[in-house]
Amino acid sequence: MRRKRRRSRVKRSRMKRRSRIRRKGKRRSIMRKSSRRKRKRRRKGKEKKEEK
Repeated sequence: MRRKRRRSRVKRSRMKRRSRIRRKGKRRSIMRKSSRRKRKRRRKGKEKKEEK
């Protein structure tokens, strides 16, 4: 029984590490998408100023 408990603990620690890595990757992709949207908005703002 003791051996089985140790194995389960090891598996849980590994799963936590994997989930953390996946979360970091998602955060990076979201940051890249937001930066692209901001750039497009800035370009549109410059075009409107030129028309006025």
